Amino acid sequence: PLAVDAKTLKPEFVISLVNVDVPTLLKTFPELANSVKNPSGKITLRTIIHENLNIDTTLTSEKLEANNIALTNIKALANYKFKENLANLESFTANLGRALITASGGADLKTGNFSSELKTENFDPHVIPELKKLNLSGIYNLNANAAGNYKNLDSIKADAILDARNLVYEKMRIGDINFPVSYANNNLNIKNAAARLPG
Repeated sequence: PLAVDAKTLKPEFVISLVNVDVPTLLKTFPELANSVKNPSGKITLRTIIHENLNIDTTLTSEKLEANNIALTNIKALANYKFKENLANLESFTANLGRALITASGGADLKTGNFSSELKTENFDPHVIPELKKLNLSGIYNLNANAAGNYKNLDSIKADAILDARNLVYEKMRIGDINFPVSYANNNLNIKNAAARLPG
């Protein structure tokens, strides 16, 4: 439908897709569908195309599941600025079990420069079947960011810190670890990693 802002009298084109069935949607992308096992869930998408061709998009879903992994309470806000040719993921939030996942980022589609950030809090590996098989338990927090130019992969730099608490492997208590990693100039560096063993 075509909407008009009564205050500015600027037209907006609004596209709304409500409760779209994900398995049905995936059928239109066969290559992607073949890599996803047992997909389920519905998404709601609302996109506003403004008079200046800027675009604002909101995606929400109560639950999406594939490959025996479920995300809940999903919400993503993204925009595109036509004149500047900038694409931004303003925010992404979701729950994976009791873990909270947040992400944001942006890219200059003209130059290729980009930046991104990912954060995971209170992640329990048991919510992922393949990790559960490792008999590894504990609570994990991850902070990661990356920046550079996607047209020049050598320019990409990234930093990440993995903080894990109360680790147990095969009934053996490991304790806590703090594991900082950085990547630059095609080199991966680990610095000042620390572990606190159970007393």
